[in-house]
Amino acid sequence: MEKFRQYTSEKKGILLLDLTAERDPVLRHSLIDFDFNILKRLYSVDEFDAALKSYDADLLVIQVEQPTAELLRCLAEASKLNPKPIVLFSEKSNGQIVDDVVNAGVSAYIVDKIHPERIKNIIDIALARHQSYKAMLQELNETKSKLAERKILDKAKGMLMKHKNISEDEAFGILRKMAMDKGQKIAVIAQQVIDTISILEN
Repeated sequence: MEKFRQYTSEKKGILLLDLTAERDPVLRHSLIDFDFNILKRLYSVDEFDAALKSYDADLLVIQVEQPTAELLRCLAEASKLNPKPIVLFSEKSNGQIVDDVVNAGVSAYIVDKIHPERIKNIIDIALARHQSYKAMLQELNETKSKLAERKILDKAKGMLMKHKNISEDEAFGILRKMAMDKGQKIAVIAQQVIDTISILEN
């Protein structure tokens, strides 16, 4: 399904979830004043999942009296499927749920009344923190991938050395030449060699 993105590239699109009883417009007006585009205003957690699927938001801004377990579960599930910066404004503090707030993927958790002059900086920091987290996660995944490829390569070399009674350098040379000839990554060739020798030995 095509997602709605009703703003120019300069603007940041926001899903605004207001779970307060008063529906104080200060936060909404501040977002508009700072040239953010409110794609959709939500008033219950039940609307949240459908809105995430329908709108290509840059970040989520939430205003609550106090975070509930239901809200944090919803945010945690959303963060796993499609991580986005989350800014959570809360009127009341509950020190017992701080860990749950962090684990739910919240980028900025502000326990205070809304200060319009601080909104832009808070959101900018949340966006930057989210980008930093994404970069760190990507680097971690790349490191894990390289380690996995190294293990496969070492195993393939060992099997070739044993199967052909050759040195490690000779085994690596064979794998490298096969990779160049086939135009494939050496880790892919190494896995193919492992599979082939395993079949021959069984």
